[in-house]
Amino acid sequence: MKKVLTILLTLFFISANVIAQSDIVYITKTGSKYHRITCSSLRSSAIEITKDEAISRGYTACKRCRP
Repeated sequence: MKKVLTILLTLFFISANVIAQSDIVYITKTGSKYHRITCSSLRSSAIEITKDEAISRGYTACKRCRP
């Protein structure tokens, strides 16, 4: 029973972490788009922010990386 509970808790924390990471995007000091960290358009001053916060600040999605 303990093993099952441990496995379930581990899966819960892993899935919560994946969900949380998928909500993270990156903005720059001068741009108006938000990006994935792997985007080729994101060169410098990558600032981590949640997607919801970026949208509320008026940023729009990058058409290249489509976060």
